[in-house]
Amino acid sequence: MKKPKDGEKWVIETNRLTIYDVKKGIHGKGDNAVYQCKAENKHGYVWTNFYLNLLAFKPQLLTDAGEVEAVAGQSVSLECKFFASPNAVITWSSPVLQGIVHNVIPANPHGVGKLVIPNVTPEAEGEYECTGTNKYGQSKGAAKLLVR
Repeated sequence: MKKPKDGEKWVIETNRLTIYDVKKGIHGKGDNAVYQCKAENKHGYVWTNFYLNLLAFKPQLLTDAGEVEAVAGQSVSLECKFFASPNAVITWSSPVLQGIVHNVIPANPHGVGKLVIPNVTPEAEGEYECTGTNKYGQSKGAAKLLVR
């Protein structure tokens, strides 16, 4: 693959455009833009456009579980939802997690991650924290579980 000449950040090689050191920006300051491609031969030509939309940001908490009441012996699910690009990995922490049976359900495509506690007991009562992480940073949410 060819490298760009000094002062340039893009290379066209055969039918491929490569942009190096891509930057997100606004008001024409970044590489997010409409790009055009022209293909031609002896019979004519055709143009096509594509929009390069750069989305890259740390997770933003949309919703957390807040205060959740559960009935002893039942299953309870705590949820946090993050908006991120790339998608966030959601982890859960609490001092009580080590002493209880629980399952962590990874975030779905909509950014919702779950902590499921089957057969909840009074020992599960307490504060929980969900953390959404990607390569650009992290954000946290909280939940308080009350067992009746």
